[in-house]
Amino acid sequence: MLNVLTLGQLSKIYSCQKGRVQTPICRDFGPIKVNEMGKMLAVMTKFRNVCAHNDRLFDFHTKDAILDSGLHERLRIKKIHGRFVYGKNDLFALLIILKFLLPEDEFRALFHDLKQCFRKYSVQKEILEKMGFLEEWERIGRIKKYTKDETIKYC
Repeated sequence: MLNVLTLGQLSKIYSCQKGRVQTPICRDFGPIKVNEMGKMLAVMTKFRNVCAHNDRLFDFHTKDAILDSGLHERLRIKKIHGRFVYGKNDLFALLIILKFLLPEDEFRALFHDLKQCFRKYSVQKEILEKMGFLEEWERIGRIKKYTKDETIKYC
């Protein structure tokens, strides 16, 4: 079914389901809450649409945002007025989502390719900021999705 549906359709189907259907789906990806998955799917859909319609991707920000996570804290993302500056509705948020949803080996391959691309094309600090990538964004490759406490808290 995933090969037939668009990401937008998948997101809509997920949002129309009851908790008894959503909860096992979330568990397949680890200790992700039902509302977290809904936000992730909404943000991914917006980015997918930007790509599909040949819009400018690098500085796109959605009106939707992913929820704060322990990963945001462990990445030491700066906060202003109690809100994370990066990784909520920008391209870095998409990388955070993929960190949660992709199998570890697939995320590592993506992360490696992304680092190589940024080095090959000498992506400047200002461009990284527009994409929502903090200065030390590469930490995401070394940090675990969840701490032991977060895993226990969700179960």
